[in-house]
Amino acid sequence: YVMIAYGALGIILFTRGVERGQVAAVTAAMWAAEIVPSSIIGFAMLGDRVRPHWGGLAATLGIALTLFATASLARSREHDLPHADPAAP
Repeated sequence: YVMIAYGALGIILFTRGVERGQVAAVTAAMWAAEIVPSSIIGFAMLGDRVRPHWGGLAATLGIALTLFATASLARSREHDLPHADPAAP
């Protein structure tokens, strides 16, 4: 039930963000929100592993790169759409 709610909430929030014209920021946040929980589930429940003694470095680099990429895309205004005028036909 949690995964269904997570998916539904993701669709709703993505739609609202795109409606407001913030395509780059919403897409960046969506990708980070999809990757981080999936990685945690993979390691905690599915037995995914990294090389011995590399777990801390892999987690630190993964989190840092995800946050950097998300912030870079979120700050990008190049791909944002202009706000729609509700009064326009």
